Amino acid sequence: MNEEEMETLLKNLEARGFADQRLKLGIEKTEQLGLPTFLIPFDRAFDGGQMFYKLQIQWNDDALGFELAAIHATLRTPVSIDRNVFQGFDTVVLDKQMDEIDWQQYWNSTIDGPALPDNFQNAIGCIDGIAQLLLSESTQAKHAGDLLMYKHWPANIYNIFSGEPDKMRRAHEHSYTFKLSSYPDISAATAYTIISEMAASFLNSDQQNSASLTLEHSNLQQIQRAIATSIVFGNPNGSLSQLTFNSPIQEILRTPYGEIMIMYAITDHVVPRLKNGDRVLNDNIPTEIYVDAGLKESQYTAFKHKTARPKHPHRKGKKL
Repeated sequence: MNEEEMETLLKNLEARGFADQRLKLGIEKTEQLGLPTFLIPFDRAFDGGQMFYKLQIQWNDDALGFELAAIHATLRTPVSIDRNVFQGFDTVVLDKQMDEIDWQQYWNSTIDGPALPDNFQNAIGCIDGIAQLLLSESTQAKHAGDLLMYKHWPANIYNIFSGEPDKMRRAHEHSYTFKLSSYPDISAATAYTIISEMAASFLNSDQQNSASLTLEHSNLQQIQRAIATSIVFGNPNGSLSQLTFNSPIQEILRTPYGEIMIMYAITDHVVPRLKNGDRVLNDNIPTEIYVDAGLKESQYTAFKHKTARPKHPHRKGKKL
């Protein structure tokens, strides 16, 4: 990539809200590997949480150059630490101490050499506190330690020390991939808006998981009422579960990003829980959404509602 091509790419990224000197260095370093596609990380804080992006730079044969092909975006909602004292460690105090340390730089320094810079001496005390929490016999203490690691440490380090990293991510992270072929005008801020609206559209996970129905003739009216605000799925001859939204599904579908939200809910929260013979019972969700979510015809109910749907030409995407 010559200097002119690099400048064009960086201006495109800057116009989308991705402006950082490290981007150029990351692109130059990764391009040297000679790969046709590579990912450049970028993060940005918003009021509603921290966004982590992976910018997919890809070679375009037609343009004979590299260009932005997709943005993989993840929203991490704010993590709050409740005050508890375990093994003499106050969790709120430990949280504040960890917040003062650049943990990415700390872990990089431990990899680069054995000598620890003076400004990281407090990190040792924090790590000792985390260790004491994780080694405690108290389940609450272990959870506090895991939560503090998740909040402050880089993801790759957290994955090493956490016993259940996926559990924490399911509780606090929401991801989506925006392909530029479908979202040509996508920006850092727009990606945040879409994903944060997705996250806000669901009730909390405890409410989701506790909801269940039994499909009997006497309960068909109950199920019909449920699908107005929930995705109802499971074995038609047995137990059903429901994923509940804060608003009726038809109202969500009328919003600019409504179809994306429903598809995200299916791919991220329903599909992983579908077993052999299960299907989604909602007949108020357009068939195209089921197809885009990857469901087979036997796994969903035909769309019966004839209400007008807004047109969203850039609806399709893929869950990361």
